[in-house]
Amino acid sequence: MSTAVTDGAAFGWKGLIESAIDAASGNPPEAWAVTCKANLATDKTALWLSVADFVQTEMGGWDGPSYRAWLKDSVGKLEARYPDLPRRDQGFAVPGGDDEL
Repeated sequence: MSTAVTDGAAFGWKGLIESAIDAASGNPPEAWAVTCKANLATDKTALWLSVADFVQTEMGGWDGPSYRAWLKDSVGKLEARYPDLPRRDQGFAVPGGDDEL
């Protein structure tokens, strides 16, 4: 949904996690980054979640300054170009309600 609402400016899940790997591993990237990106090349959701959790830990967790800076830079500046897209009154059903968005 975020990709559609931002007209392609937002990363999909894979791109978002890859962006976090790049931010956390530095330049040149650390060895673990190669393994993490290889795990994203699979269709295994559990691996993707493990990679995201690992990278978040590498960035200091939810409250870590590196994580917060990356999050602000990667998604914090996005602007909705189509803010009305997800409205229910336009026929879009949100499973479980708006709280899950």
